[in-house]
Amino acid sequence: MREYYGTSAKKYGQTRGKQLLLLPALSRHLPKARNKKIRALDVACGNGDVFPLIKEKGYKYFGIDISADLLARAIADYPAGEYRKGDARSFARHYKARFDAIIISMLFPSLKKAGDIIKVLKECKTVIEKDGVILMAITHPSFDHYMQSFLFRRDDVHANFKGYFHSGSRFEMDQTINGEAFRFEDYHWTLADYMRAIQKSGLQLVAVDECQGVSSKIDKEDRAWARKRDSFPTYLVLVLKR
Repeated sequence: MREYYGTSAKKYGQTRGKQLLLLPALSRHLPKARNKKIRALDVACGNGDVFPLIKEKGYKYFGIDISADLLARAIADYPAGEYRKGDARSFARHYKARFDAIIISMLFPSLKKAGDIIKVLKECKTVIEKDGVILMAITHPSFDHYMQSFLFRRDDVHANFKGYFHSGSRFEMDQTINGEAFRFEDYHWTLADYMRAIQKSGLQLVAVDECQGVSSKIDKEDRAWARKRDSFPTYLVLVLKR
């Protein structure tokens, strides 16, 4: 997670896939707020790139992240939100009121222990309203960059590939974000790993979205890229309830 601190944090931003595939899927499953008091929590909010989506749906936005550098960017870009520095594995004690919606976007692939995924989900269960929704966004376990290093022989992914079922395998991938070179460090978790974490946290899985792009809503210059991404799914949004 070193890429989320210091100089690297200044470069961090939305990847093309997140912008065109993941955020629209999150929008599909985030209900509109019933009134102006409805609250949403962005766990591991980073630079706040989910803020516009949450505000568009009418929620009062709260964000928490362990990186002061990314929080500084979120506060500068989206000052209307309420932010707190904290660890996603132990954040519930910071909040007295509950939330009507929680988004955990792309945190879990960055965690190197399966037990930490369970810890985060248990914290979310503690602060979610009884009828609230938790949106868990992850890379698709069958087609994350670790798997793509083997399936597609990608030279921009650095992994010691041992097979799909080697949970917790570390890998790095090079990407260009806003014209800047950026290297992510992540860990490969299987679908079964995520299902076990949900079960052990006491939450219920109620829906799955494989984040297919909607070509009619994608600019012409992005359509060729989107058609390639239609060949295989790269993200999952898991919809959870208490």
